[in-house]
Amino acid sequence: MLAELASVDEDRRMELVVGWTMDGIADMRGVVLEAQSRGGGDASEELEGLGARRASVERFAAEKGVGTRRWKLDEKKLADEHGRGDEYIAFRLTHHFVHGSTMAVSQRYSKGDDDTVLVGGHAAALEVWAPDAGLFGAISLLHACRAVCRTFEWPEPPELAGLLARTEQLATERRSAQRLPD
Repeated sequence: MLAELASVDEDRRMELVVGWTMDGIADMRGVVLEAQSRGGGDASEELEGLGARRASVERFAAEKGVGTRRWKLDEKKLADEHGRGDEYIAFRLTHHFVHGSTMAVSQRYSKGDDDTVLVGGHAAALEVWAPDAGLFGAISLLHACRAVCRTFEWPEPPELAGLLARTEQLATERRSAQRLPD
């Protein structure tokens, strides 16, 4: 997402941020309505606040002359468009660990010899997942740094290119080692 924002001019960047904000407001409105329909009480105050937020964003967009079309992120498409398609699976796995899918959560615990549940330990340090998630996180941080520099027109730190090349090399080596022979 940051790479997409960094790759466009200021007007398009504003339009994307407005669209992303509008999508978030619409999503939150859905959550509030769902909560209300499930017995969550009167949500009129929250809905009014979301309406005011939407109106504020629409006024901003009108003042800047940018559209308000929602920007629903398609991470797979963005990864492909910005040369990170080969990292998409690592992104998805990292997402599972960060947001706690059942599979990811089950990898965080193990049963001890005395039937106690261990948090961490050998189950959390699976060689299959940890290096990929760590490398993806490092590469993403470096790409984010680059995107922030481009967005704010700051000079890129001279070490950034070398760090990015090294982490991408490690990730490529890791992917090559995991491929099954033909």
